[in-house]
Amino acid sequence: MPHEPKESAESTVIEAPRQRHLVLVVHQSAELYGSDRSLLDALTGLDRARYELVVCLPEEGPLKEVLIAAQFEVHVVPLAKIERRMISPRGLFILPAAIHRAISALDRVVAGRRVDIVYSNTLAVLGGAAWARKMRLPHVWHVREIVRRPALASFIFRHLARWGSTCTISNSHSTLEWISGQREPTPRARVVWNGFEAAHSRTDDRRANKQQLGFDPDKPLILMVGRVNAWKGQDLLVEALGDLCRRAVTGWEAAIVGGPPPGREDLIQSLRAQIGASPATAQIRTIAFTQDVACYYAAADLLVVPSREPEPFGRVAIEAMAYGLPVVAARHGGLPEIVEEGQTGLLFHPNEASSLADALANLIAAPNKLEAMGHAARERQQKLFSLSAYHAGMNAVFSDMLAAQAMRSTT
Repeated sequence: MPHEPKESAESTVIEAPRQRHLVLVVHQSAELYGSDRSLLDALTGLDRARYELVVCLPEEGPLKEVLIAAQFEVHVVPLAKIERRMISPRGLFILPAAIHRAISALDRVVAGRRVDIVYSNTLAVLGGAAWARKMRLPHVWHVREIVRRPALASFIFRHLARWGSTCTISNSHSTLEWISGQREPTPRARVVWNGFEAAHSRTDDRRANKQQLGFDPDKPLILMVGRVNAWKGQDLLVEALGDLCRRAVTGWEAAIVGGPPPGREDLIQSLRAQIGASPATAQIRTIAFTQDVACYYAAADLLVVPSREPEPFGRVAIEAMAYGLPVVAARHGGLPEIVEEGQTGLLFHPNEASSLADALANLIAAPNKLEAMGHAARERQQKLFSLSAYHAGMNAVFSDMLAAQAMRSTT
């Protein structure tokens, strides 16, 4: 908070520097999936001696409880969250009223306090950008999406990011290229890779961990982690696993961990029906979303990221690498920035089940290669995608924003 103004010898009122800078944080959900965990990592890594953080969420959920436990100020208010029904000419008429409600709600949250920076996490929420523009404040927009279809949505999101931000942070060079048409960062368009720190060491006994989860300790365990939806590629993985069985590549098990979005239970029902009709049905297990994914990473032998659409980054890939797992991933989006082909995993042709099956067969048949790639994956994760590197990148962006703001105020 500001100190009381003091009068100098020249009778000029000077405000002493504040202890902390107030950052208004706006996020699009209250769950604990990828973007939510990345936000949590970003906020806990900011210098709390320098920044006071006020977090706004559009709904109740587990993220709110975790933030409160970490002693953040948290509010649940309307934030003009973009929903699928809004991405249409008719839906655009809904936005002005939603934005107006969000601005009014943020006015109430701030309650006259002086805000230095507004930070919006993901493009799916507009309230922060609109409020910052109204207040003429710097706005940092963290872009964690690559939206290519429908074309109208892609156009809207890319132009919103340019119009509504003082600075964008992209979670990969691929995301930056989608937003700006270029892969190289600039002072107004940064790239900060996500980071992760494993809760278990690489020396954990995978055989024992498999057995504890009910898997065969003598069989390689193929793991997929992620929300069940149309583009994450669970169906593609099931198709590829069926292909392995038809090729007589046996002696493995697979776990698909994750649940559908609220109200879309039909997606998990459809996935289970596909598994039931697959020749690999006895070797595949679906597991509901759990916050304790670490036990599956510690038991698995490799991770698959079979996304049908380009992943902006691929957080689960670095999580798995931190536990010493090689990653088999689709060759598009941000995943090729994470997986070093032939060293820390394999890349396959997107949307081609046979190409994915080739990669899986390659690794299942070579336990020594699996082990060597796992060690290399962990080393690469610690070097490039550590939590400390992520924290350093985020603190640098905020520090530069404040320095630019101070320079503008003196000119």
